[in-house]
Amino acid sequence: MFGGSIESGHRDWRHVLIKINQYKDVLNMTKKKSYSPEFREYVVKQIVLDGHKIVDVSQKLDIPYDTLQKWVYRFKKRQKEEAQETQNQLLTASEYKDMYEA
Repeated sequence: MFGGSIESGHRDWRHVLIKINQYKDVLNMTKKKSYSPEFREYVVKQIVLDGHKIVDVSQKLDIPYDTLQKWVYRFKKRQKEEAQETQNQLLTASEYKDMYEA
């Protein structure tokens, strides 16, 4: 699979081990890490509410920068939607007046 044989000597085996480690590195890069929703929320709040920079959090927690950007985007979008929903539930002045004058 990797070339070389036992008779080829120590140098060839070192080369084989290097190749094996390279393949393992490639496989590890393709594995997706999974994070709990609670952890995601905690990390996003560090960025959005506490003011930490995405790049700093990314390096500190070893989470890809673009992943954190997506989490922050979704969090802010959800906050905006919730604020809009709250606003939609409030009565306008004319609705309030109509309700109590009727």
